[in-house]
Amino acid sequence: MMAAYGRPANTLLRRRDPAYRENALTGEEEDAVLLSLFSQHPGLMQRPIFIHDGRAVLGRPVERILDIL
Repeated sequence: MMAAYGRPANTLLRRRDPAYRENALTGEEEDAVLLSLFSQHPGLMQRPIFIHDGRAVLGRPVERILDIL
């Protein structure tokens, strides 16, 4: 999914989620670290992620989805 998204994992971080503070995140962590944390704390990741024809976008605002349809 991250390859289709084409942007670093930190662009998906929800900085207001409690797990952001609990894990002392800065937003500068490597993708592998953040992806592991996303699986442990799903609330850390912005969503929905929309995937279509090998491309992915964050589904907010909804107009971004229209860009890849």
